[in-house]
Amino acid sequence: MNKQIDFKTKTEIETDIDRITQILKCDIFSQQNCRHPLLQAAFIELIIRLRDLLYKCDKFDGRVNFSDDVVYLKYKDYYGKEKEVKDITDAVAYIRNAACHIESELNFLDPNIIFIFNVAYGKHNIISTPKKNLTSDYGDDVRFFYGEQKLYLKRHIIRAFEESKKFLSQYLTN
Repeated sequence: MNKQIDFKTKTEIETDIDRITQILKCDIFSQQNCRHPLLQAAFIELIIRLRDLLYKCDKFDGRVNFSDDVVYLKYKDYYGKEKEVKDITDAVAYIRNAACHIESELNFLDPNIIFIFNVAYGKHNIISTPKKNLTSDYGDDVRFFYGEQKLYLKRHIIRAFEESKKFLSQYLTN
């Protein structure tokens, strides 16, 4: 079923897809680039654009909702509204908000530990506290951490990108 969308929305989708593709192709998330000064900037743009695609999928009744390895969380947003992370769309929104608002409580691992843009290549135990144990559980993936939430590059980000592209492609045909 081909649905019509306005030019602005179509252009936003096409730009998001193009930029995410470029960022992923440049190999900035490989371990050899772990100290690259633009690594965090690339991740933030990637997550902002992915959030936009996932928002549009949700808006057009095609929510990307897989929950494999997604950290379920209840939290309060910037305005004090109760929120939940239940699936990948929620997790990406959480990470996007944490990454774009450095002062956000979303960046706290607990009241005494701020945990912003930590990256694990392969299988690792990143941090252990008496209440929390943050790990990266796969040897073949990269995991990004903001506060208590974490996203894998392949299992979350690339998968959500591919699923959102597939759903939104129906809106990009002439």
